[in-house]
Amino acid sequence: MGITIQKTLWFPKGEYLLTASRLIPIDDPAVLEAGFYSTLSYIKSLPNIPNNPANPETIQTAGGLRIKSITQKENNIEVVKTEYSYNEIVDGVIHSTGILYGYPLLVSQDFYEGINKFYGVIDYPFRNGSGSNIVYGKVTETTVNNQNNKKIKKEYFFTNNASSESDEATIEFRNKTPYFGWKLNNLKEVLYYNQNNDDSYSLIKKDTIIYDQNNFKLNYTNGVRIEPRDRVLYSTLGGSDPSNFIYKTLYKYEYYPLFSDFSFEAKKQSTDYMSGKTITTTIDNTYTNPHFQISKQKTTFSDATINETTYNYAYEKGNQLLIDKNMVGLPLEMTITQTIGGATKTLGKTETIYPTSLPTAQTGSLMLPISVLSYDLQNTTTGITEVTYDKYDLKGNLQQYTTKNGISTTIIWGYNKTQPIAKIEGAKLSDISQSLIDTIVSASNTDSSAAPSTDETALLSVLNTFRTDGSLSNYQITTYTYDPLVGVRSITPPSGIREVYIYDSVNRLKEVREQSSTGKLLKEYQYNYKH
Repeated sequence: MGITIQKTLWFPKGEYLLTASRLIPIDDPAVLEAGFYSTLSYIKSLPNIPNNPANPETIQTAGGLRIKSITQKENNIEVVKTEYSYNEIVDGVIHSTGILYGYPLLVSQDFYEGINKFYGVIDYPFRNGSGSNIVYGKVTETTVNNQNNKKIKKEYFFTNNASSESDEATIEFRNKTPYFGWKLNNLKEVLYYNQNNDDSYSLIKKDTIIYDQNNFKLNYTNGVRIEPRDRVLYSTLGGSDPSNFIYKTLYKYEYYPLFSDFSFEAKKQSTDYMSGKTITTTIDNTYTNPHFQISKQKTTFSDATINETTYNYAYEKGNQLLIDKNMVGLPLEMTITQTIGGATKTLGKTETIYPTSLPTAQTGSLMLPISVLSYDLQNTTTGITEVTYDKYDLKGNLQQYTTKNGISTTIIWGYNKTQPIAKIEGAKLSDISQSLIDTIVSASNTDSSAAPSTDETALLSVLNTFRTDGSLSNYQITTYTYDPLVGVRSITPPSGIREVYIYDSVNRLKEVREQSSTGKLLKEYQYNYKH
């Protein structure tokens, strides 16, 4: 009969080495239960530091870099310098606000012979806060303007909730801790200060942010961790020759839940302190199931005026096709209201219409918007069509749209259907000869394979012929050329006065000239960097 002794030991913060060894060796794979003895050795302890100004802080080694200061210069003269501090003073003692979730563990040497594991992560798995092993509770930003020697200070406070999930097993059964980076590094408060004449600081503004979670943790599936643990004798062919021994590797495995959630900004309260007066603005955000998008934003001002914006998505609008395609994050309808003295009025309402079935004459088999509606402020039940998207190509490029005044605009896409090369205002796609379209598209496709800054006289000539064709004389035409992966090369509006865009050797816009690369200078861009 076994005897179990349970005892809790408390140690000061530090580093300790725990070594476990077998009481007896085991070669029989059927016998896996055996006793162990362990030794605990001290490596380095971090004692509790009393309020001793001579030894104000304890520094621990950790990986990574952090910003110390940012300097802005003009003509090599320091103008503004911003410094960052990651400490706070408590009872006269400096303490770091950093939270280290574990030291980098590079090699783990087990007591199992021949099995060493190499890592590139911390020894507290999945507690790395989305890539950073260190998080901070407070960061102070101080900006000094060297021209007037004035300082502005901001203090940022963060929440770093490292608690486990309620349905997570204890460490006795699980070595891997599920990821929950959404709980870390949430900005909860910002304090803004101005410097006084006596070098003290006065609080001028305070932002307080409250977060919430949807508590929608997807743990219907599990991750698995598998490690080789031991090599035991499986069978022997006889004799004492080691080559006759057959060994079998035993593995340790465990499952752990995979959680998924996110924190969202539920409320933000901004308080301004001005000449002895306090002005408070509060923003309340509401996120709705099942899409977890913001559905309502309510802004309350100090005079009790309330502005409210409501968003409706595929679920609210009942567009099952959008839901089936998981396009549930698109705001389809937006309504803005204002409440003053208890009276509410609508300031604006718009709606984007998507197909409810495919294919359609406008979008084909693509899920693209077909119109945009606006609503009269006096009648928010009947929409007015602001624009209809009449035709898309097979790549989803908009080819024709019509505004509420009944005027259509056609867009011709070139450069292998990647760039618009002509916009024809007043014309439908069917009003333009297909041969005219094919000619400019073919010329642009040829130009797309040319090196940047290559002469494009041939393409410009073809586009000019298109613009001046007699069948299009009643329309306003703008044409465009490009250097792919660089930018627009030229824009020729209906007036015919072309703008030519010139780039430098690293593809930054340098000049805009009239008619040609040597024409009248219209705009110039300069990039000066001080070292």
